[in-house]
Amino acid sequence: MRPYIPAVAWGEVSFYSWMGSTTTNLINLLTAYLWVIIVIEVYRSQKVQRAVEPLVSYGRMGLTNYIVQSVAGVFIFSGFGLDWSHLGVFQSVLVCLAYTGIQIAISHYWLKGFRYGPMEWLWRTGTYMKWQPLVR
Repeated sequence: MRPYIPAVAWGEVSFYSWMGSTTTNLINLLTAYLWVIIVIEVYRSQKVQRAVEPLVSYGRMGLTNYIVQSVAGVFIFSGFGLDWSHLGVFQSVLVCLAYTGIQIAISHYWLKGFRYGPMEWLWRTGTYMKWQPLVR
């Protein structure tokens, strides 16, 4: 009687099939490493760092931007707001990209005068149970 091994219970796997999937997996892994290296090297560039600086502010105010964008999206696309629900996919994407660009600019300028976004400040104050300074 042969022992039951779940790994081979699905059927026999040919050597060539196994080598093909193993090679594919290794190539995929090396490709992922290559992309990580490319992204890191591009990010180290001074030009890219200056271009990405506003996105850092947008990320630091992530909770505020998420909540404001959700509320604005409901207002823009629902019946009790601007009712732009009739827009097509392409037009909706353009509206969202424009709105995100506005949020990036506002976040960048907000953090020049304040330490945190409003929701981040509220969250931090609630977490530490102590009034956190907001203004720089």
